[in-house]
Amino acid sequence: MPEGHFVGLFRNLATLLFVLTIPIALVSTTVRFVFNEPRVYRYAIDEYGAVQASGINRSELIRAGAELRTYLNSDSGPLRIQVMQDNRTISLFNPRETTHLNDVRRLVGDLNKVQLASTLYVLVYVASVVLWSREVSLRALAVAMSMGSVLTLGVLGAAAALSTSGFDAAWLQFHEVFFSDNYKFNPLTDHMMQIFPQDFWQSIVFFVGVMIAAEASLILIGACIYLGATGHRSGRPRARRCGQRWPSRSISENFFDKVHKTDSRRRNPHETRCYNRRRERPRLRPLHRPPR
Repeated sequence: MPEGHFVGLFRNLATLLFVLTIPIALVSTTVRFVFNEPRVYRYAIDEYGAVQASGINRSELIRAGAELRTYLNSDSGPLRIQVMQDNRTISLFNPRETTHLNDVRRLVGDLNKVQLASTLYVLVYVASVVLWSREVSLRALAVAMSMGSVLTLGVLGAAAALSTSGFDAAWLQFHEVFFSDNYKFNPLTDHMMQIFPQDFWQSIVFFVGVMIAAEASLILIGACIYLGATGHRSGRPRARRCGQRWPSRSISENFFDKVHKTDSRRRNPHETRCYNRRRERPRLRPLHRPPR
């Protein structure tokens, strides 16, 4: 395979992967932010009556929420959260709840890895393919980002359509897919259901969806504004007169020339015609007059 075809294939595959990575990066980053936001835990405690349902003071529940966030983002040991209830120290979660939260920690760890990998790929693509090697122009980057944003909005729309049967059924199906058979709890006796009831999760899922849709819409609007502002400069370069210089080459082309001792600059048809015209132009000999 010629070198030019290989470079073009690699560029197209990298761009396709970039488009597919944008929804993953947006969803995973937003979910990770929500999981580690203290205000979300305070919202669950204050708005859904966790103090009245559990009989535990608000300060103890706030401290337990901070310890739970630390546990979900670490790999150290089992979960042990002690709180004060009726002047005695008790364990906040029973063994079944602890097992479920261990599965949650495993899922959160996988989500953090996916978020890190997707975000890193987006940054590497922009830095290496667009800024360093200039294999993709800024307009092509804006088109790819707009496609990724549209794909994100499409995925959100499909998820919303699938959940039209009801949040309870969708939430149950989610637990059946990602967790073992330890996700059914009693809201009268289990503290986890008293602190994080199902209505809380419904509002949080809706909030996360709105945040992702807003992020994708902002990226799409920004890309469209850039494409509209630079539209008069799009298209192929105009034909140049003979003798005009070709635009400056990228860093990767100069590096390739130094290593392989070749000229990686590709002439366009107009430049080739100018070059041949200069080569084939006959040289006029001066007229020699005979001496007088």
